[in-house]
This record gives sequence, C-alpha cells and structure tokens, in this order.
Amino acid sequence: MERLATSGEIYRLFLAEDEKTIIRKPNLRYFARDNGVEHCVYDAAWLINFEQFMKKLNPKDMKEYYSLPRMRHRNASVRLWNREHPRCQIDKHVVEACVTDERVCFYRRDRTWVINYDQLEVVIAEYMKTHIYIPMEIRAKRAKERSADITDTKHKKGSGIAKWCYRFVFIGLP
Repeated sequence: MERLATSGEIYRLFLAEDEKTIIRKPNLRYFARDNGVEHCVYDAAWLINFEQFMKKLNPKDMKEYYSLPRMRHRNASVRLWNREHPRCQIDKHVVEACVTDERVCFYRRDRTWVINYDQLEVVIAEYMKTHIYIPMEIRAKRAKERSADITDTKHKKGSGIAKWCYRFVFIGLP
C-alpha cells in the first residue's frame, strides 16, 4: 500500500533531522511535480507518495550520514576560531599563512576567500604549537607602552624629529 504524506509532514521529517534545513514545503511540491512523483492536490494540502518521493530524492539508496564542511570567509574563520579558542586568539594573517598549506581547500576570487574551516582548524592548531604568536592588538599595545616610556624619560624637551629617530632606530617603530 502506498503511503501518502502531506508536504508539511515531509518537511517536519527534514526539520527534525536538521534544524537549519533549506527544504521548504513549496520546494517539496515543485520537486514532486517536476520529477513525476505521484501526488494529489487538495484545497488544504498536497498528498505526495512518500516512497516514490524518497526514491527520486535518493536514487542510489545511500544510507551513510555525511556532514557538510563548514565553508567560511577569511574574516569569519578568524571570528569562529577566536570564539572557539578564547585563550589562543589569531588574526587574518595567521589564516593567510595557514591557507598556503596543501591540506586546506580554499577558493579565492578578487577579495573574497571561501575556506574549508574544518581543514583550516587542524592546520591553525599545528601552526600555533610551532610558532610563538602574539596578536596584533597586544603587539601594538606593547609598542605604545615602550614608546611612551622612552619619550617620557629621555626626550621630554627634544624635538619631534629626535623622538621619531630614537623610536625608529632603537625600537623599530615607524
């Protein structure tokens, strides 16, 4: 006996499996109509032959569960890493260095980077173990403190050029 299900019932099955599904009731209806799945249209609902619908949707009868990789932009990758690893913050320069690894799949067109974050996360973890990395905010803060200490103690009455030369030669700041 054929099992007829409404498009709402089928939608709720997909929604129970994945709460962020892109499947919607109109999509189910169009798919059934365009692929020759038996269906009946009533005033209140569409009744779709469920077995035939699933055969059209999954013709090879695959039963394995696959998760899609998390594809992110470069800046979104930085934000996601920093949210998941609060004690080990990075910036976009680390992502750019790690994307060059052949284990990371990425696509770059103009200014847009699309990176497989699942692969990138492993490479960043290895990178952070082998490199002592100080984030840009901390570097800028330390440089500002050093320059303030030097200019306050040694050259209070000196000219602006002397302060700049002293900072450039001894600290390496612009």
